[in-house]
Amino acid sequence: MDLSNYKIDDASTGGGSKVEPGRYVLHWAGEEAELVEGRNNWRGCKMYFEVDGAGITLNHTFTVGHDNPKFVDSGVNSMMLMAKAMGLKEAPADTTKQFMGKSVSAELIKDDNGYLKINEDWGKTWQPADKKAAPVREEKIQAGPSAEDLRRAEESNDDNVPF
Repeated sequence: MDLSNYKIDDASTGGGSKVEPGRYVLHWAGEEAELVEGRNNWRGCKMYFEVDGAGITLNHTFTVGHDNPKFVDSGVNSMMLMAKAMGLKEAPADTTKQFMGKSVSAELIKDDNGYLKINEDWGKTWQPADKKAAPVREEKIQAGPSAEDLRRAEESNDDNVPF
């Protein structure tokens, strides 16, 4: 097999930067075609997200079926809060189409095994992708030479200028 024909991600091959816990922009990258299933009639909608600029993909499963309706309410509510943070005004009729090209900001934490996961926090973690996670320090842009550049220009000898 010739791997040179494929885009190889440095992060997946052990190179590149490591993603540390914190808030990141996540780009929606798809979902499983079928719901995943488990005990107590649990069913979940498994979605995938690319971490902006990190070259990694994470998944998150939203509970949409369970014997205990509180788990269903929590999962569906979290998915709806995520949809709102993505800019959708009402419940999506087709997440595959309506989430395509959308991004959201969420907090990533490490699980008990040291792997990154989305800290859903009952839907509270979802924020619009354009919202700044931390205040940005504003600096004034200087539109001319610095004081140091002016000082050096005054000290230079004009006889050495080649034109």
